[in-house]
Amino acid sequence: MADSSIQKKAIEAIIVLNAAFTNIRLYPPTSAMIGKSIDSAIAILQGIFEQQDSLIIAESERNLIISGHGLDEKEGKKPQVTAFIQLMLRLGIKSIAFEKGLEKSEILSFLEVVTRKPEDLRREGGIQKVMSGKNIKNILLDQKLYVAMDKGQREADAKTVSPPASSGDKVQLLQIKAGIESIIKGEDMAFKDRQVMHVLPRTVVDLVYNGKEKVADAIINKLAAGMLNEKEDVRNEASLAMARIGVKLISDKRMEDMIRLSRGLAAWIKFETMMPAAYKPICDQLLVLARHLILNHRLAEGMEVLKPFYLITSGKIKKDQPIAAMSANVLKSVAKDNLLDSLLKEFQTDENRLGEQALEILVMLGSNSLGPLLALSGQLTVSGAAGDLNAGVRLQEKICAALGRIGSQDAAPALKAISESNQSDAKVKAAADKALEMILKSHAEKAELPGKKDAASPMETGKPGAGGQAPVEDDVSRLMRLADQHVKNKDAGKAVRLLFDMIVKYAGEKEFDKAETLRDKLMEADPMALSDIIKSGDIIEEEKSKSIDQDHLNLWSELYKTMTKDETTILFFAMKPVRYDAGQTIFRKGDQDSRLYFINKGQVKVVVTQDDKEVVLNELKAGDMLGEVAFFSLSVRTASAITLSPVEMYYLEKDILAKWELKSYGIEAKLHDYFLKSERLAAPLEGKGLQLRTDERVVLSGKVTVQFMNASGAPVGDPVVGSLSDLSQGGLSFVLNIKKEKITKMFAEPRINLKFNLNTGGSQHRIDQDATMIAAVPHFYDYYIQAKFDKKLDKQIIDGAKAFSDLRNSTLEILMDS
Repeated sequence: MADSSIQKKAIEAIIVLNAAFTNIRLYPPTSAMIGKSIDSAIAILQGIFEQQDSLIIAESERNLIISGHGLDEKEGKKPQVTAFIQLMLRLGIKSIAFEKGLEKSEILSFLEVVTRKPEDLRREGGIQKVMSGKNIKNILLDQKLYVAMDKGQREADAKTVSPPASSGDKVQLLQIKAGIESIIKGEDMAFKDRQVMHVLPRTVVDLVYNGKEKVADAIINKLAAGMLNEKEDVRNEASLAMARIGVKLISDKRMEDMIRLSRGLAAWIKFETMMPAAYKPICDQLLVLARHLILNHRLAEGMEVLKPFYLITSGKIKKDQPIAAMSANVLKSVAKDNLLDSLLKEFQTDENRLGEQALEILVMLGSNSLGPLLALSGQLTVSGAAGDLNAGVRLQEKICAALGRIGSQDAAPALKAISESNQSDAKVKAAADKALEMILKSHAEKAELPGKKDAASPMETGKPGAGGQAPVEDDVSRLMRLADQHVKNKDAGKAVRLLFDMIVKYAGEKEFDKAETLRDKLMEADPMALSDIIKSGDIIEEEKSKSIDQDHLNLWSELYKTMTKDETTILFFAMKPVRYDAGQTIFRKGDQDSRLYFINKGQVKVVVTQDDKEVVLNELKAGDMLGEVAFFSLSVRTASAITLSPVEMYYLEKDILAKWELKSYGIEAKLHDYFLKSERLAAPLEGKGLQLRTDERVVLSGKVTVQFMNASGAPVGDPVVGSLSDLSQGGLSFVLNIKKEKITKMFAEPRINLKFNLNTGGSQHRIDQDATMIAAVPHFYDYYIQAKFDKKLDKQIIDGAKAFSDLRNSTLEILMDS
């Protein structure tokens, strides 16, 4: 009989037995209703016994397994199947075997046992003992595979208490036994046997729960080794099995057993480069375990669990962005308030001699620890530590060192303040200075130095002396695969020679992104090839130094002298060259172009049109920036730029800011400071008596409801509330508290609807206007947004609002003077 036929009959039996479970609670055992249910069950089971000697119904992860095969989704959702699963879970039964030779009296006794309360069964020694006392020979509970290991054995010897040798299920169990044996021997084939891999997690859990830790550990160790296998399908199956074991251990709060599992899981997190189905569940399990260990003051063990996520997030182990993001999220989720409070207390008091370990974990949590550490540092500055000034100094020194190791630019202002404060202890100042150096160094070490790319338009050219070849990514991929093959063949030396030669080649051709990629591969292929690793790095740096445009550095010396050598290199190689002929338009007013230009040669005029006339706002020359406002904020171009002569420039794309922010570089802040100090645009405007805003503005207060829209005018998301700033006939400015990622996304489709009340003294107007965002400028933790109305407001409304605003301001002045 086909498996599907067996399953169909088994489900029929389950439906009948469910009815019997209900009836035996309502009627006496001798009633006709009970007898009818038992007769029906026997008839169905006898049909199964004609084809095989037993029927085994097992529960696994709240699913039924019938004779080794899972149910399809439709059958698994039947209410009778769900009820049967709930019965097994309530009684703690993992499997029920109905054997050939089953009699009606045995089914009746079985019904009487399983419908009793679990606590009553426990008082009588458990369900197995109660069943044995009822003389039930052909219904067996939890007859599952055990793998036992003798003291001197290194491999497994399997045995089972199961159906007779002629049973079809016996064959199935022997196949599973053979599969588990092959896994313990270190063979891969069983990982591809879904039946073995399905049963394996439950088997391991049963072994653990029944005190067979030695055997369980043997299997767990082989699963952990499978998770590091070079074959992706083996890794996937092993990780799924480990994840299923972990789910059960975590849900049953078996944290000591989970610690044994975590060693293999942590190694896999460091090793795995893909994101198979088990990746997130395993991350979640390690997150829960790490929090449990730390909150229970087992900090050394907690550190081991967190280490892979710290290494990935900090860039010490390189992974692709989705994996890095998940690791960062694990650290963020671990760092909840109660855990941070516990770590800070351990660090500050050291009452359990765990202060150093607590600080180490705070460092591993990275930017998630910055706020609490800075707050504690501020408290120590004011009051010392519990009245002990020397202790306060020591703690501040350690905090500064920790902030340096975390390496976040956000800590730099506080460290600089400590360094420059007259009240800071000399040792603390020194620690703050060292921390600042570490932050700068960490940014440099994380630098990804891209080479020159092809021009974005026909006018763009390569830098002087730079090769103009298009990147051939396939060549790099091929080289890396070839190196992997050499390593696999245990010839790391050949891989090193190949990679080193190609690094030299690409560095000489100014293809620095390829050279850096291959150098990373060199370090991975043979970390002990120190001479070649160091030499290749020196070659890349030497070639970079040769290719930097010294005329450009001299021209922009005031900018570059604010930067470290590494920051200079990062900035320079992020730029792209472009050249324009005289009379060409670089960008027009209203364009979404947001490049930041550095003029190296030639002249550019910045113009607006008023009353159909071109008005020159500014004339820029070599050494001037162009396009700063749109680059540093979300804004359309507010003027046009046209060349007055042939012009050569370098430019930065706006998306570089996101990369610098991700790497915690401080280059953006230094560029922005340089722009603010230049203040070139304001003076020409004042001298010409011009205003880019042609409509008079009225200062406002109050709330505005903002609904983002798509290009068709349909609402996108829920409306948000902002604070009014000023109003004109043509537009509105307001302040909005919104995340950077969201406003950046919305500005790509800048249509909005604005609703607000406007008081004109004599009356109140309800304004409902569609508009377009033209600028979004960061304003502390908010954004200052400028919007242009689709239709201008009536001037009388603006005049009334201005009169009311002037009257209110005059009243306020009188009150302040009185």
